[in-house]
Amino acid sequence: MKFHFEPNLDYQHDAIAAVCDLFRGQETCRTEFTVTFGRGL
Repeated sequence: MKFHFEPNLDYQHDAIAAVCDLFRGQETCRTEFTVTFGRGL
């Protein structure tokens, strides 16, 4: 899926701001993990 945004459409700016606001104030959580592929998988 590909999104195409026009830079001069106010409703697209409003939509982007609304999505960004969903994550505003959330803590940054960093994890370290390793994915390995063993024999028999």
